[in-house]
Amino acid sequence: RMGVQLHTITLDSEQLPTQKQLKDILTLFHTAPKPILFHCQAGVDRTSLAAAFWKLMIECTPVEQALDQMTPSYGHFEWSRPFM
Repeated sequence: RMGVQLHTITLDSEQLPTQKQLKDILTLFHTAPKPILFHCQAGVDRTSLAAAFWKLMIECTPVEQALDQMTPSYGHFEWSRPFM
């Protein structure tokens, strides 16, 4: 009714995304209506990864700044998911 669309890309919280998953996310960035809300079960690691990927690929933010999306202030703790 409000025009909200749900798009699901399944990411494993215990593994890095595959190339296909990253391509799917990038396609979604280009095709989904804006604004886009990223969310995962805990709203932390996979959400932070998607936000960092957005900054890097869409906003062309330098890697160091994009990785700021994956910090404790957003609930991401490197020790809990070091592979991310």
